Amino acid sequence: MSLSEIAVFPQSLGTLFDLDLDSGTVINIGHGTTEILIVERLTVLAGASLALACDFLLANLAEYIRANRGFKPIMENVLSLMAGSVKGISAFGKLKMARKDIEQQMKSSVSQLVEKVCYDARYLLAQLSANLEC
Repeated sequence: MSLSEIAVFPQSLGTLFDLDLDSGTVINIGHGTTEILIVERLTVLAGASLALACDFLLANLAEYIRANRGFKPIMENVLSLMAGSVKGISAFGKLKMARKDIEQQMKSSVSQLVEKVCYDARYLLAQLSANLEC
């Protein structure tokens, strides 16, 4: 077996391929970074990588727990609580924070993240021609 041709594409472009689209703005929120890719007819027009992602949510929730319950949680426990795979996290043998106790803070943190990412995406789009399909 031999390869005669290799094509390399940005990871976010795969989202457009999967949706059978050739133009769009793809926002990929990962653990440590968020990628924004603006594509028109399979040509990448602009892109950005932001150092703001799910770790922002975890840090906000950890700080909320520390400020409201007086202990610094282990980040893996915060992730489990956020994901709903545990009902609560404990410290010193006692339940210190239940999932229901962080739901409002989670919504607020997600809103903050989305607002910041959308601001940057709008900024990128504003730098391009007004005749785009994406």
